[in-house]
Amino acid sequence: MRPNLLPLLVLLSACASSRSSSSGEAVSSPPAPASTAPAPVLASGLFGTEHPFVLQAVSPEGRWLIACQAREDTTGDGKISVAVGHHGNIHGDKLEQYLFLEPGPGERIDDFISADRKGRFIVVVRGSSLRLIDTQAGTERELAPLQPNDRERDDALLPPPIARFSRDGRLLLFLRKEAGKVVAIVRELASGREQVVDAGTGELRRAWLEPSGAWALFQVLVEDTDKDGTLRWPVERTSLAPARCRGPVMSFSRSGWKGDIPVARIRRVEEGPLYEGKDVLGPVGPSMLRRGAQGELLVEDASGRQTEWVPAACKGRVLHADAERQLLVVACTAAGNDAPAPVELHGASIHQPLGLSVESPFKDNLFEEPSRFVQLNRATPIASSLAAKDLDPQLEEETFIVDLEQRTRRPVLEELESMRGTWALLSETLEKGEAWDRRKTRVSLLNLATGAQTVLAESQIRSDLTAGPLVLSSGVLVDLDAGRMLGQISEPAGSMLALDSQGRVLRSSAAASEKRTPIEGIPWGPVRWEPLLTR
Repeated sequence: MRPNLLPLLVLLSACASSRSSSSGEAVSSPPAPASTAPAPVLASGLFGTEHPFVLQAVSPEGRWLIACQAREDTTGDGKISVAVGHHGNIHGDKLEQYLFLEPGPGERIDDFISADRKGRFIVVVRGSSLRLIDTQAGTERELAPLQPNDRERDDALLPPPIARFSRDGRLLLFLRKEAGKVVAIVRELASGREQVVDAGTGELRRAWLEPSGAWALFQVLVEDTDKDGTLRWPVERTSLAPARCRGPVMSFSRSGWKGDIPVARIRRVEEGPLYEGKDVLGPVGPSMLRRGAQGELLVEDASGRQTEWVPAACKGRVLHADAERQLLVVACTAAGNDAPAPVELHGASIHQPLGLSVESPFKDNLFEEPSRFVQLNRATPIASSLAAKDLDPQLEEETFIVDLEQRTRRPVLEELESMRGTWALLSETLEKGEAWDRRKTRVSLLNLATGAQTVLAESQIRSDLTAGPLVLSSGVLVDLDAGRMLGQISEPAGSMLALDSQGRVLRSSAAASEKRTPIEGIPWGPVRWEPLLTR
C-alpha cells in the first residue's frame, strides 16, 4: 500500500554549504536587514581540487556551491577514479561532500539539508550537529544535535526534511529533541526567536513549512501498520541512487513502498487546533480546506465556520489553490476516475467551467507556487462548451494557461519551457525529421497577460539552466522578470554545470579538461565561474 503522505514541497534548486568560526562554536550576531545587504562578491578563482567533481547545489547568485569529490584512493588500486551507473550510482573511490564559500579546496561537510531560495541561509550537517549558516553575515550556529533517525537515507529521491525554510526566507522549521521527545521548532531568522509547534502524540519524523510560513505540516508515526514489530519510516523501493553525491541519472525504476504509514497533521505556527484526518486537504491562506461527507469542498476559518466552495456534484480534486484571489482550480471527478474530468474555477461566489477536461487526478494539489497564471498540461477542449467555441474542437491534449485574475484560459501550442510572473518561455522544434542533435529550435517569449508572442531566435544548441529570473534554453539567455532576451550562445552547452543570476556559468577549468581523461557525465575539478556572454 502506498503511504498517504502530504505532498512534499518543491525543493530548492539552489542548495547549501557551511563554515565554522575559529572556535568552532556559534557566532550569534543577527543578520543585516535586507535593505542594507551587500552586493554579492563575484568570486573568480578556482573551486575544488584536481579530482572528479559532482556538483550538488549552487546559490542563485553563485555566492557558494556544494560538490562531491573523490580525493582519496579508497579502493586501494593505486589511483583515484570513479564511474557512473545508469541510476546515478557512483562506482570507484568514495565521494565526499565539500562546501565552497570562496575559491579554494572547500570544507568537508557530512550533508546538505536545505537553503532559503535566495541562497543567504543554508542548513548542513557537520559532525553530529545540524547547523545554520548565514553566508552573507559569515556566521554559523548549532541548531540541534543530530538524531540517529535523521541519518536515514533509504529514501533515495529526497534528503530527509528535518529543516526547511519558508518561501520568503523569514522562518526556518527544524527538528530538535527536548525532554526526550522530538519536537518541531520554528525559528525567526532575523531575531533568532524560536517557538515549539506541537505535532501531537506519536513519533515526529518529518516536518516542513507551508510556503507562506503560516502553517506547519507534520508526518508522525503512531502505528505499526506493516506489523513487523517496529516503527519504520516509509521509503520507496527504487533503483535510484541515494540523493547524497548522486551522479547523472539515465534511468531508474520504482516498485512500491516499505515501512509504516505516517499520520499527516497540520497546525498554524502561531496558534490554533491540530488538524488531522482524510477530510483535511490543506490550508488556503488563513483557512483550512476540507472535503465534506458528500464530496463537497469546504473552507473553514479560524473560528470553525465553514463555507462551501465546490458543490458535491463536482466531486472536485484540487489542481491549484490561490489564496490571494480565493479561488480553486478543480477537476470534477463525478463521472469516475476513468472519465475525463472537466476543469472549473470555484470560490465562495464563483462557479465557472473553463471548457477543458483533464485526466482525473489521483490526489489534491494545494502546495504549488502562488501565481496568477496556472499551467494545465494535457488538457482537452470540451467541444460542447460555449467557452470552447473559439478553439479547434479537434485539438487534443495541449497545454493551456489559466489566468486567475481574468478567469480565462488560452492554449499554448509550443512547448512551455519556463514560466515566471507574466512571462513564459516557449520552444518549438523545427526540422523534426533531422537527427536529434541537428534539430533546430525556435525560442519565443509569451506575455501571459496580453497573449502577445515574440520570436527571439533559432538555435541548434541544447541547454536547460535556470537561476532566479534567468533562463538559458536552447542557447538563448532570457530574463523572465524583464521579459527580454539577453543574448545567444553559439558554443555547445554540455560543459556548463550551472548558471547564476549574474549571468555566469560554472565550468570545469581548461587546465583540468586538458590534463584528465573525461568521465562520462562527471567533469574534473577545479571549476570556475565565467561570464556566459561576452560584451
